[in-house]
Amino acid sequence: MRVLRAIKRSPLALDLYAWVTWRVFKLQKTAFIPWEGLMRQMGSEYERVDNFVGKAKSALRKIRAVYPGLDLRYRKGGLLLYPSPPSVPALATWA
Repeated sequence: MRVLRAIKRSPLALDLYAWVTWRVFKLQKTAFIPWEGLMRQMGSEYERVDNFVGKAKSALRKIRAVYPGLDLRYRKGGLLLYPSPPSVPALATWA
């Protein structure tokens, strides 16, 4: 709930949070994600990639503030995702 409260005013941040948490959970090795490909998945209202990139980076800053374990880096033309710990820690099991 803490994460959702922090990003609730941004539909793009909500979409990117859902996407990035699933993507890094499934990663076995580093993945390069081109901005154009990500825009096609997320940004149907964006006509230009550079407009999408600015909005996506802003949304990713919000996400990284609430998901400090997220390991991503910007590169020319896209971003690099690295396997990362889950955004929400697993519940402790009781014996």
